[in-house]
Amino acid sequence: MNFFVRIGAVGVLLSLFFAPRVLLAAGAADTCACFCANEKLGAQKLKDEAVTPDQCETGCTETGRKVAVCAKKPKNFPGNNPLCFDSAACGKQEGVLDKTQAPECPNGWSYCYPNIEKSAAKLNIPIAGLETVGDLGVYVSAIYKWMVGISGFLAITMVMIGGIQYVLASGSENVTKAKERMQNGVIGMALLFGVVLILQTINPQLLKLEIPRPSLIRRVDFVKNSCEKLAEQGYTLELTKDGKKECGNTAEIKKGPGGTTVAEGLTCQYTKCEKGACISTSTDGEGVCVDCRNVSKNNPTSPGIPSKSVCKGMEIQKTNAKGELLSANYCEFQPGGVLNIYNPKQTTTAVALSADSCFETVVDCSTIKECENYDNAPVYYWDGGVLKKQDLDSILPITFQQICINDPCEAGKKEGSKCTWSITDCD
Repeated sequence: MNFFVRIGAVGVLLSLFFAPRVLLAAGAADTCACFCANEKLGAQKLKDEAVTPDQCETGCTETGRKVAVCAKKPKNFPGNNPLCFDSAACGKQEGVLDKTQAPECPNGWSYCYPNIEKSAAKLNIPIAGLETVGDLGVYVSAIYKWMVGISGFLAITMVMIGGIQYVLASGSENVTKAKERMQNGVIGMALLFGVVLILQTINPQLLKLEIPRPSLIRRVDFVKNSCEKLAEQGYTLELTKDGKKECGNTAEIKKGPGGTTVAEGLTCQYTKCEKGACISTSTDGEGVCVDCRNVSKNNPTSPGIPSKSVCKGMEIQKTNAKGELLSANYCEFQPGGVLNIYNPKQTTTAVALSADSCFETVVDCSTIKECENYDNAPVYYWDGGVLKKQDLDSILPITFQQICINDPCEAGKKEGSKCTWSITDCD
């Protein structure tokens, strides 16, 4: 019994120890940008900072509004709703902007419907005087009126034929048939006009077929690139921090090239580094410039934890104005474990890599004059708390093979041939 009591006590202590961390992680992730719906002013942001869904619901309710959206991503912002249009966007699609404010759209925005006049088509056979039509409801309504008229004409015709048949029958058996024909014609007219009269009395709109008009859909472009690349492409950016265009700082994307509209709430991050690559060090966008070789569990001052995605994201290529490669820093993830070291005699020495690390291969095209020069491209990595260096031909055979065959510095082209690879040589 004491054993189970002890186990229960340990469980309670563990739950108390881990509970705050779990709740903190869940609370941090479950936040959103809250927008409240207003029938006159549209969707308005509740607060500048992020809130929880419960806070969003409470805040909107207290101000007499409903929640328009609790947006966890920019694509969910009211301004990025593809059904919401401003006058300019609706005009570009030659539509008609609804004059009523849509509560879930930004202030002054609403739905945009197709322009019936511009979408009208000419009928090959006019119906009830209708020669052109741009609305399916108008077309069906015209057919309905035409059929009612035809039905009435046929009913009257049947009564007239019955009357003539009755006059000519003069006492024969056809008198009964003539009476039945006239009776059926009168009943038909009574039913036809009776139905129209009843519908007109209940609700005149029942006689008008108005098919709901589908709203047009607006194209919303989401761009994802570094701030440097977007600035080169002509995007208008506004820094959100201290005004420095340095690694880790973010900017809000205001306009696209030529002043075009972009999705609401989009941001970009500056990634330029004089040396190394820019990696994020926290969830709030802070970043630091680091060399690939220094990201390792073997490095006591490592700025990050190595992984396939982290290492791959630190690859750097520098080119000249002609687009020719000047240098390339390849970054490859290596898990802790056995690491093979090769020598020119093609024998292998297995050594232990004490922990996960990013391996940096530096290819300087100014030193690559022929294919053989790739053999001595330096590879840097941390192991056992020490930064080590190996030639490319003695380590990372897969990377060596790819670099040799791809020949990024075009050494083979300079020799008029192609580089070929063996496990320890590039020729």
